[in-house]
Amino acid sequence: MTTRTAVLACTVTALAILAGCQGEKINSPGGSNNRLVLSQAQADSIQTVVSSDADALADGDSPDRVASASLSPGDGGGAVLQPCRPTRSPSPPVDSDHDRVPDEVLYTFDCVVSRPLVTLISTGTIEVSDPTPAAGDLSARHVFTDFFRSRTNILTGKTWSVKRNGTRTLLGDASALDFSETNFRSDFVFENGVTGSHVKTWNSHFTADTPGSIQADSLPSGLRTISGTSTWTRGTATWSFTASSTTPLHYDADCDDVPRFDAGVLALVVTDKDGNTAEVTITYGPACGQVTVTRS
Repeated sequence: MTTRTAVLACTVTALAILAGCQGEKINSPGGSNNRLVLSQAQADSIQTVVSSDADALADGDSPDRVASASLSPGDGGGAVLQPCRPTRSPSPPVDSDHDRVPDEVLYTFDCVVSRPLVTLISTGTIEVSDPTPAAGDLSARHVFTDFFRSRTNILTGKTWSVKRNGTRTLLGDASALDFSETNFRSDFVFENGVTGSHVKTWNSHFTADTPGSIQADSLPSGLRTISGTSTWTRGTATWSFTASSTTPLHYDADCDDVPRFDAGVLALVVTDKDGNTAEVTITYGPACGQVTVTRS
């Protein structure tokens, strides 16, 4: 699948397949199952989940962007929309080193916004703090608590949603950022009613195309590397992923499509609960929103 339409279609169809089965296993001559054969639909559905969370990193990489409550392309597809601004406590927050990263502030989201074709909901909280309050850099710590976003199609009545819980830490400056999260959890409800959770421990490095162009309220185009592990669970079906960007992913700051990468390769080693493995390769580009998925 190579277009945004195909990627979004996976949300409705392929994830139902992923939710209900573990894939076909091929026995080795000794009789044990050690190879997991994924269908293309299953590989596409894995890509949908992983790309959603990889794309969503961009909204947490700039410390002020986390407060915009924008429903990003990674959160359900489509153009970036600005549903509302959250309340802040304290307001205004203290910023001791004047780097636009508050010493500590709690953003509370509670809004419903209707657009011509969609209804958008944002609830929950994000606590933002500065781990280096005496240094004028862009380091930040974000704690997500039941941070919920949903998008309902008014014509069909179908809803896509994600709820995120966990802590993300950024260390860096205007040229590069190092990002980490441990057991960060995203709970999805897809338009066909399928639910699942993606729990990941990821490290990421972002380098701006133009040195010095990262700002507290905007992330420019640049290269991202991702490495780490994660688990996708639906009922008794559990898949573990080991992720590695074998070619750095190029983030396009001007893109409105999902995912916002126009180049790069993300390789996944997929393991089921019995230890059977398969490989999924996700290739982004040549334009943002275009994805090619292969499996072996």
